[in-house]
Amino acid sequence: MRIVIDMQGAQTLASKNRGVGRYTRELTMALIKKCCADEVFLVLNGEYKSSCDELIQFFKDVLPREHIKVWDWYAGVPKGHSRTDINIQRAENIFYEWYFQQFNADVIWRPNLQEGLFEENVILSANCIPNNAFVCTTLHDVTPLLFPDDYLDEYVEPWYRSKLQYAVQSDYIITGSEFAKKKIKEFLAVDEEKIVTILDGYDRDKFYPNSDYLKYTQKQPFVFYAGGADKHKNLEYLMKAFSLLPAEILDKYELVLAGKEPLQNAESLYLLADEIGLSREKVKFLGYIDDFELLRTMQMCSAFVFPSVSEGFGLPVLEAMACGAPVLAARATSLAEIVNDEELLFDPYVPEDCANKLHRLLRDETFTNKKINELLEQTKRFSWDIAGDQLYQFFSKITLNPKNQISQYSVDQLCADIGHLCVDKDLYYKANIARSIGDSILFQNQKHIYIDCSGVVQVDVVTGIQRVVNAIIANAIEIFAENENIKVVPVYSPIDKPVFYKAAFNGKKYVRNVNEGNNNIIEFRDGDYILLADLDPGMIMQKEEYLVGLKRRGINVFTLLYDLIPIEFPTFYNENFVNAFAGYLKSMSKFTGVIAISNAVLDTYKKWLKTECIPEDMELEFAHLGADIDKANPSKGLPENYQDVLTAFEERPTFLMVSTIEPRKRQEEIVTAVENLWAQNIDINLCLVGRNGWMMDAFVKKLRTHDELGKRLFWLEGVSDEYLELVYNASTAVIIASIQEGFGLPIVEAAMHQKPVILRDIPVFREIAQDGAFYFKGTTIEEISERLKEWLTLYGDGCHPSSKGIQVLSWKQATINLLQKMGVLVE
Repeated sequence: MRIVIDMQGAQTLASKNRGVGRYTRELTMALIKKCCADEVFLVLNGEYKSSCDELIQFFKDVLPREHIKVWDWYAGVPKGHSRTDINIQRAENIFYEWYFQQFNADVIWRPNLQEGLFEENVILSANCIPNNAFVCTTLHDVTPLLFPDDYLDEYVEPWYRSKLQYAVQSDYIITGSEFAKKKIKEFLAVDEEKIVTILDGYDRDKFYPNSDYLKYTQKQPFVFYAGGADKHKNLEYLMKAFSLLPAEILDKYELVLAGKEPLQNAESLYLLADEIGLSREKVKFLGYIDDFELLRTMQMCSAFVFPSVSEGFGLPVLEAMACGAPVLAARATSLAEIVNDEELLFDPYVPEDCANKLHRLLRDETFTNKKINELLEQTKRFSWDIAGDQLYQFFSKITLNPKNQISQYSVDQLCADIGHLCVDKDLYYKANIARSIGDSILFQNQKHIYIDCSGVVQVDVVTGIQRVVNAIIANAIEIFAENENIKVVPVYSPIDKPVFYKAAFNGKKYVRNVNEGNNNIIEFRDGDYILLADLDPGMIMQKEEYLVGLKRRGINVFTLLYDLIPIEFPTFYNENFVNAFAGYLKSMSKFTGVIAISNAVLDTYKKWLKTECIPEDMELEFAHLGADIDKANPSKGLPENYQDVLTAFEERPTFLMVSTIEPRKRQEEIVTAVENLWAQNIDINLCLVGRNGWMMDAFVKKLRTHDELGKRLFWLEGVSDEYLELVYNASTAVIIASIQEGFGLPIVEAAMHQKPVILRDIPVFREIAQDGAFYFKGTTIEEISERLKEWLTLYGDGCHPSSKGIQVLSWKQATINLLQKMGVLVE
């Protein structure tokens, strides 16, 4: 059985923090827990971005992320009470219901249709197009029909009755009490068999008694109400009843009201207090309070009074009972089903009745203690688990006999119908509708893995990170070459636009597409992946909202994290870059996942998140890099004098350093240490491979004018991968002197070429090389020189550490590992 649930009742500003929102969240959670062998999908309205994120987080432990879908109607929806264009409303409804039809569901459940009266961008309807699923709608009550003069003016009534009509058009109506069922049947002329009563529950983990406040003598001196301030909530009656208490009671007790709406109506209620002779000091408004404050207040109150004259259920009453509060409730509604005690029910039209019963609660210790215990016993009849089980059993029952199958409403039919309905709209409006449909197509047979190479596209040099990006792209394409269901696409994003384009390949490297038109803009689909493999902090920060939006829609956005060195060693970098890098780290924490290139980097990132008080809500993994240059989309080309250089390498031991020239790489230390060895008549070569980076101008000047340059000191600034391969093979050992690295790609490249490695002793190098390297901890040039001499001695005796024990991954193996950590491949 496949159940699809519309979650807008837990998203809109009108409902998310009220009983409807709690009902939607909690009953959905309970239902999911019952559906062990069944599929549940949640559908969210993407216009409510923050609530989308909150609900994804709320359900993350019980539902796979791919079972939470998000739709957007980019054309915009006006507030419900101001609707005038019937054709546009029809277009919105068929789009909305087509979206649900894609799930091929057995049951579609909408926990509340009465949304969007005073809010934009809400779409809710039922059975406007044929559907093979059983469409079930929760109708909590028909209170506006009971009090039409108070609720149904000329603007509200058409909207409200249209929502009721959608409920009637549903296959079944679910409601929370026998009282509500009776009124629905009476006012909507619906067959009784079509209305199903499932009593609401409450969260027993959030609402429970406190032994410190359980007995009458432990209660605090205030009478409490929590809820809305609609006319039927009857707050004026509550004020009058409270004012009728004897003077000795009023001297001691306050009336406390919680909720956003009572606070908004505080002045009118204060005016009422003036009229009935109740001191304003005796009435306190808390406004909206969170669940923890609500729990404490309900536990401590001397009485909880709920005077509503119409409730579909009355969740605050049940929650107050569960907290050990003495409860009084109106007799006229479903509240009587919850309390089930005539001594605690009052006539909501006779304030004296409430006052008398409240007086007894506040003065009769024995009576009050007895009622607290009886109410706690009564709450055992209610729980979201019980309600979830009843709802699941009901869905299971109705799906035993499926509906007669009809042809699905296709996307082509949708486009044709909407085109007809919106024929008079401008091109911008139509373009937004087209975008809405395009972004809402679910369950594609072919998924895409988009690999960002924005940095590669923007620069001509091919440094370590660009080599990594090229390798991942080349090998991912090879891995899925014969897989028709997955396609790998290199992409880039221009600085000025929140879009990605397909990258072009010029035979050597990935470049910008000469035609950055609409045909080459990437249309991400639900279930696709994008790997931000290139180090481009500015792009990621600038497009954070766009990328978070992709994640919200179900696109898996992963960042490949190379290191946190600008944070660990800020003096090595420009201050603006350091600040930007911190922003980059924060941005990636909002995406689907972060994959570090080593466990050391992952640990550092986790510590940084903790320091910044950022929760670890993303997937956190690490995957080591590969080593075979020939699989990294290698560049080609050899200089005229390359053979002379290689011949010089053969004449004496040659130390090789492969890295951009920058402060943390410590090439200057090694050059000076080697100069010390030359001064001791130790005949060796030192070769630096890498371009000039930053903050090293003095050192670069020294290199360019060095007496040994081209003799025993070599600086190969812009070598191709083809040349680098020859350099590796001709060298004796590889030195990496960095004081910090994310990985140390030359380590595995050296090991692949079976070259010994000499490493500074830092954690990440120990992780990668383990016992397969010679380590130095030197903090002075003399110490480093001595360690290099020691290695040369070991090498001469054949006793130096061998790199054969270093685990070397091919780029294909590394890419497979990376794809597994992303969830694209199964490990």
